[in-house]
Amino acid sequence: MADVDRPLVRVALPPSRRTQLRSKPIVQLIGLIVVSLVAVGGAIDGWRASNTVALDAQTLDSEPQVGRTVRVDCGKLVDPDVRIAGDDVDDTTHLALCPVQGRALVVVADQAVRDPVLVGKLQVLTGEEVWASAKLGNIHPRAYLDLTTRSEDRLVTGMVTLLGLGAIAGWWMFARRMLRERQRRLAA
Repeated sequence: MADVDRPLVRVALPPSRRTQLRSKPIVQLIGLIVVSLVAVGGAIDGWRASNTVALDAQTLDSEPQVGRTVRVDCGKLVDPDVRIAGDDVDDTTHLALCPVQGRALVVVADQAVRDPVLVGKLQVLTGEEVWASAKLGNIHPRAYLDLTTRSEDRLVTGMVTLLGLGAIAGWWMFARRMLRERQRRLAA
């Protein structure tokens, strides 16, 4: 019991190099600028992706808006009656064909497509898609419309949101620290 009754001795250790570096305002400012630029870039990219573009035959043939969210009025969808089962039993890809001036734009969806006006992400047709081997007729050679919901998109959106909130909190704490230091210098 004698060990418990002894008073604790506090020894002030010199701050480590890492602690010294973190406490410098210029290092914090550089970090905040980098985080803010990444958050703004992600927000702009997300806004661009959510901003829908009308897609017609001329736009599709000349300059496909690959990676963008597009709106296509198919008129009448053609169901080629092709279902491709994935690794999971519940994971089934549904295909539909959207006639666009003599060619068909392949539409890939999680469920059967019924609405003739479609909004989805235009993707590059690489030929390595699981459904590319299916006999679909005269399809567009460069792009397809992706209506599937992806967990990666939600993950990126969540990360950009957290990064943006972190940048806002960081700027607020940085400004507060600078104001306190200024007040301390004025008071001295």
